[in-house]
Amino acid sequence: MILCGIDPGKQGALALLEGPKLLNFSKMPLSHDQKTVDFAAVCRLLNDFKPDHIYLERAVAFSQGVTGAFNYGKGVAAIEIAIQLSAIPCTQVMPAKWTKFIHQGIKADLEPKVKSAIALERLRPKFKDLIPKGPRSGKYHDGILDALLIALYGQHQLT
Repeated sequence: MILCGIDPGKQGALALLEGPKLLNFSKMPLSHDQKTVDFAAVCRLLNDFKPDHIYLERAVAFSQGVTGAFNYGKGVAAIEIAIQLSAIPCTQVMPAKWTKFIHQGIKADLEPKVKSAIALERLRPKFKDLIPKGPRSGKYHDGILDALLIALYGQHQLT
């Protein structure tokens, strides 16, 4: 079964897993003005990837201001409509739910992104060299990391 994890938003991503294999991932495609998600590109990715099930992080806009929250909502709507048009089954999952499962056994006082990096290296150590890291920060791309961990959460839920 091919599962797709989606972290919505401008810094988000899509990640595909088939069993223990990472099939593909993509940074979230953005419109020409880079302000919202590119609906047509998301449709193409879902068509190309053809996942059997999608796990989509439930949209939570915070600390973005009015314009940022509005654009975030438009982007999430574009993703949701693309999924509906693709007729691929989708489960929305709250960030707190998937992170609680994925971060089990990791020290609670660490920052969430640090816990996610540790979780990836613990759950799928071979993936750590496949995910791009920032040239200056040396940290994983947040959207790809989250999309991958959402897909791993989905795998657990379906087995």
